[in-house]
Amino acid sequence: MPGLLHKYQNRALLLVKGGCAVNCRYCFRRHFPYEDNKGNKANWQKAIEYIKNNPKLDEIIFSGGDPLMAKDDELDWLITQLEAIPHIKRLRIHSRLPVVIPARITHRLCQRLQQSRLQNIMVLAYQSCK
Repeated sequence: MPGLLHKYQNRALLLVKGGCAVNCRYCFRRHFPYEDNKGNKANWQKAIEYIKNNPKLDEIIFSGGDPLMAKDDELDWLITQLEAIPHIKRLRIHSRLPVVIPARITHRLCQRLQQSRLQNIMVLAYQSCK
C-alpha cells in the first residue's frame, strides 16, 4: 500500500509528506523510496480505504518525512477522513517542526486538533548538543 506501513495489529503509519525541514543524523528513513510513496490525496485515499477495511486498527500515526510539512488544509482533510472511521480512536503525529519551526503550529491547526473526536498525541523528537 503506497504511503502506509502496517506492521502492528492495531496501528498503522501514514506517510503524510516525504519532505522534512531537518537533516537528522539518526533518521532511519534517509533512504526510504519516497518517490514510490508520495504524500498526495490519491495515495491518502487508498490508505483511508485500507484503514476503513481493517477494523483492528485503532491508531494512526502521521509520519514522513515530517507530516507537518503538509498544509493545514491537507491535515484537516486527513483528520476528517479518519474521524469518519468509527474504529479509529487515536492520532499520533511524529514531527520535529515544532522544535525547529515553531511558527508551523498555527492557531488553526491547534483548533482543529482540539475539536477532533480522536485522542491526539504529538511526539516531538529533539536532540541535545551535550
